[in-house]
Amino acid sequence: MSRVTLIRVLVLVFLGAVSAASAVGQARYPDPWQLNGKACDNFCWNGPYSDNSDEVRAWGNQWVSENRSEKPLEWVTNVRCIKAQHLCIVARNQALSSGGTMTNIDLYSVREWSNYQVRANEEWGMQSNCEKDTLLINRADSSVSLLSAPGPEADRSCRTLLKPKTVLYKLAQ
Repeated sequence: MSRVTLIRVLVLVFLGAVSAASAVGQARYPDPWQLNGKACDNFCWNGPYSDNSDEVRAWGNQWVSENRSEKPLEWVTNVRCIKAQHLCIVARNQALSSGGTMTNIDLYSVREWSNYQVRANEEWGMQSNCEKDTLLINRADSSVSLLSAPGPEADRSCRTLLKPKTVLYKLAQ
C-alpha cells in the first residue's frame, strides 16, 4: 500500500468516525428543520429539553405589517434563538436601490422563554437609541413578530429619513 493510499484510508476512517459521532448527536437532537421526525415548513421549535438546549428557527421572505399603509419589508430573513445562550440571531438580506444586496446580522437578548413563546430585545443595533426592536416568537401559531418602536433618543438626536414610529410586523413567506 502506497503512502498516499494509506493517508486516504486514514482520512476516510477519520471522516467516518466524525460522521458516526454526529449521527449520535442527531438522534438526540433532531435537525433544526425537523420536528418529531417531520420536515418543518418555515418554523421549528425544538424542545423543551432538560439541558436547556432548546432552539427555535424560523425563516421568511418579508415582514408584513398589520397596518396596510406600511409597505412590507422585503427582507429574506432567518431567525435562530438559542435558550442556553439567551440569544436570538436574526440574519436578513435586503435589496439595495443600487441593485445589489446587503446582509445584516442583528443580535437580540432573550428576556423571556416559556414553552409557548420567546421574547427578545435588540440590544446591539446601531440605531438602538433611535429605534428599539423586539422579537416575539409564538409557538401556538408558529409566528414571528417584530415590534419596532421609537427609542429613547427618537425625538432628539435621530437623523433618519423617516421619524421612528411604532409598527408591528409579522414574518411571512
